[in-house]
Amino acid sequence: MQEILLAAWLYRNSEFKDAVIKNFGELSLNIDLNKKNEFMKTYEDSIMNLFTRFDQSILRSIQVGEWFHIYHDEATKEEEKGIIPKNSKVYRPRNLLIDKEIVELIKSNKLRIIPIMNLKDQLGSSSFDIRLGTSFQLYFPNKSGLVDFIDESTIYNADKSSTFIDLDFLESITVSQGQFLLGHSMEYFKLPENISAEIEGRSSFARLGLEIHMTAGFVDPGFEGVLTFEILNAGPNPIRLFPGIRIAQLRFIPVNRPHKSYSKKPSAKYKGLLTPNISLQLKDPEVDKIKNELEKIKRGNI
Repeated sequence: MQEILLAAWLYRNSEFKDAVIKNFGELSLNIDLNKKNEFMKTYEDSIMNLFTRFDQSILRSIQVGEWFHIYHDEATKEEEKGIIPKNSKVYRPRNLLIDKEIVELIKSNKLRIIPIMNLKDQLGSSSFDIRLGTSFQLYFPNKSGLVDFIDESTIYNADKSSTFIDLDFLESITVSQGQFLLGHSMEYFKLPENISAEIEGRSSFARLGLEIHMTAGFVDPGFEGVLTFEILNAGPNPIRLFPGIRIAQLRFIPVNRPHKSYSKKPSAKYKGLLTPNISLQLKDPEVDKIKNELEKIKRGNI
């Protein structure tokens, strides 16, 4: 697996890179000289996003591949075949999906979970255990002491008071008492447009005081990407965590198909992510509306 990914990395820095540069050069020749700088800046930003996405995908694949051989048990394949017995009828779900229904969705590719390292261990009676990923956003006390969504400088200060880390193979992270950080699922999900999900912590971690999500435990139908964990150690002891451990579980809920699923909404801020992302509250339309009203007051228009 690592050799395949290395080949992709080499392609990224050879044919792919050459094709991008050639395409960039050809397009720039046909642009009005007065608008060339503006065009080049826009195009460069667009291209850089493609490179960043490609790099993240390769990196995540390599990281998952490193952990895969530890958690994957080839011997469980025969046992997994018996999860849905032959001639077993799967009824139309009305509430939470049960194990047979979850597997049926996975096998029909309607529900995508990548990778599934050990279906036997991860599948519950009405849930699916998910693993901790390799990237974290660690937060420290903010010197400004305030997060004000209408003052971008405080958001900047909050971001500067955090750091992003990527764990290497067999590295771990220790969560101190009272410490808050963002993590993510090792699995990449693509939910059907008629299935939503709920994230819950696992009991074994809850008994140690570890919270996996604060309030954002609902996953919209049609969501695609890794799931973000809002991790807080509310227990009395520091807790050491390794990527790949089954830290949370998903429960799947059938719903009527919405007019627009999450990933089809232009306003969806966290779709298709490969790592946890900081809060994008500033992009909410309410923030601009509050700013506009305050500006009116400042100008004496109200």
